[in-house]
Amino acid sequence: MLRKLNLKHFLNTVHRINFNKIKFDFGVDSTINVSGALGCDLDLTKGMYWTWQSGYVNFKMEGTCSGRPSPKNDFEFHLGGHQIPFSLIQKINVKTITTNNITISLNLHAFFSEVDLAK
Repeated sequence: MLRKLNLKHFLNTVHRINFNKIKFDFGVDSTINVSGALGCDLDLTKGMYWTWQSGYVNFKMEGTCSGRPSPKNDFEFHLGGHQIPFSLIQKINVKTITTNNITISLNLHAFFSEVDLAK
């Protein structure tokens, strides 16, 4: 599930505040992971919960790749984990903000350059 958070809209409609840094977690923390299946975006029907592993999937990519040695060239790539040393949660800290217009991007090119879907 892809979501875009419009921070400017959120801050303008909820509270008018000044800020110079943003901190947030990217992923699902260990407390939520051990709380079982939850609702809203963490609902089981969203397909982001491993019932066999009792935890949430932090990153999921599924599709086809012509180099895959499977009948339909399909692949599933799921990442998850909340226990040390396999915790996938990433703490994001944007320390210096000098504008009201903020864009936070995730560079998937760096990720894909490390993954060989044919394997």
